[in-house]
Amino acid sequence: MKEYIVKIKTLTPLWTGNAECKIENIRETGIIGSLRWWYEALVRGLGGTACDPTKDKKTYEGDKHCAVCELFGCTGWARKFRLEIEEGDKKIVPDLRVGARQDTQNRRFRTCAGIMSDNITLKFIPLRKVEDVEWWLLRKTIEIIESYGALGGRAAQGNGVIEVHKNAKEENNLFKQQFRTFHKLVKENLAEQSKCTNKTQAVPNLNPLFFMDFQIGFKKTISDLINQNVFWTKRSWIESKKGWNDLWDNYSVLPIAFHIRDAIKRCYENNDKRHSIFGKPGQGSRVFVSHGYKVKDDTVKIRVFGFGDEELMNIIRSKINNKEELSSKLFTGNTYDLIKNITMNNAKTGEELINEIKGAVPE
Repeated sequence: MKEYIVKIKTLTPLWTGNAECKIENIRETGIIGSLRWWYEALVRGLGGTACDPTKDKKTYEGDKHCAVCELFGCTGWARKFRLEIEEGDKKIVPDLRVGARQDTQNRRFRTCAGIMSDNITLKFIPLRKVEDVEWWLLRKTIEIIESYGALGGRAAQGNGVIEVHKNAKEENNLFKQQFRTFHKLVKENLAEQSKCTNKTQAVPNLNPLFFMDFQIGFKKTISDLINQNVFWTKRSWIESKKGWNDLWDNYSVLPIAFHIRDAIKRCYENNDKRHSIFGKPGQGSRVFVSHGYKVKDDTVKIRVFGFGDEELMNIIRSKINNKEELSSKLFTGNTYDLIKNITMNNAKTGEELINEIKGAVPE
């Protein structure tokens, strides 16, 4: 294949910020790092092994790499492709700050920021031969991100939900035929347990993940609710209203990831267990919640995914489906009776997703 082109639209802001936590453009390193994470998760979920290049100390001999390093590169082995990014009609979303409910000293704020664009082009250009199975795995990785996950950074803070343009999702028989080849790849490149094999468990893998989508319908249009100053911000609404209106009117984004997290993270009384799942300062979250993205004028969809079992899925489902509890986090004052309905559109485990991928490929 000469090159592989994917065109995407952002549904929530895309974040690939720099060391100063500022974003001016879409950084190639941020996209490649995110793609690699999901690619690793897919490879492991399908039964292969992949190293952790940030931890393993490796001395390579010849072509002894795991399947992920083979495509994405590692010390002593260059990446097989170059990624070119065209940002399209890029708009930088101004920082919008939302305070934490439990912060009595008014010190903690979460920020909604990033890049929105209806037409971002990702162009994967081979630098040397990319095997058909590697193209297949890369394409499937992007499909999983679109349908279940997030691209780029700050996924736990609502960023990174994308939609792939239809012309980039058209079926390609070459890709459909490559799943059988993956088992050969496992045998030759992965199961060998080469010097870059990582023995730890704290690595990306689709199997222990879960994925859920919810739709929240309100009793009024979202524009009306914003203009009536009902959403929680913990800041002066005069300061915040313009930002909320801008996000909704121009980008169809409702910045409620922080509110949803507040609703679900108190599901365990034990602080250590809660922090192990939802994170704390210096420790990342294992559950990721998107901002709301527009379905229609009074309805948004949110995405929740992460590491956890069916017990955690059931707890999150019950928390989000509880109108009173969710309203107490979404809205300020006594304006709680504003949710019309909450619907869970989709819920599946990573194991179920892997089985679907396997089942969709002809023998």
